[in-house]
Amino acid sequence: MDITYQIINSSRDKLRLYRFRKQVFVDEEKRLQADGDLITDLYDSIDETVNIAAVCNEKIVGALRITLESGAGFPGDRHWDFSAYRSRLSGLCVNFGWLCCSRQFRQRKGLIKSLVAKGAEQAKKQNARHLLSVIHPPIYDMLHQCFGVQQIGEAFYDPHMNLEMIPIHGRVDEILERHGHLIG
Repeated sequence: MDITYQIINSSRDKLRLYRFRKQVFVDEEKRLQADGDLITDLYDSIDETVNIAAVCNEKIVGALRITLESGAGFPGDRHWDFSAYRSRLSGLCVNFGWLCCSRQFRQRKGLIKSLVAKGAEQAKKQNARHLLSVIHPPIYDMLHQCFGVQQIGEAFYDPHMNLEMIPIHGRVDEILERHGHLIG
């Protein structure tokens, strides 16, 4: 089963992606409650926001959203206040959010690694230098070992997501270098 990675642009594909989020976070993981059949928020409507989907047999099996800071704020700040940390960094920061994969693909560590690397490629295209995000602790070790991301605060319980989270920082160039991309 080959997996391809696609930037989601069309309205049809965005709806498929938002339904996939609901499948993972509501139906499979029971992390959120949703009234409708999809999960979306304010940041999905921002033109610069990029969604990447991992697709197998024309079905979305994984996803990641890449969002720059905008007039709407920084998405990660909804979970942990990155403002003081951001003020010490030079260059643009990007937030990775809604990182997920369907239950039957969770043992494929390469899927998450590829989504993160593809996200870093998009961040680089947007001239971002830093990744700031909150992630679920089980994925931290892999991201730290594979991409050099660092924990920048204590783990905390996020009642909205109904799980423990860790705030992280990573350098976009380092993620790309560690994934074998040439930085130009």
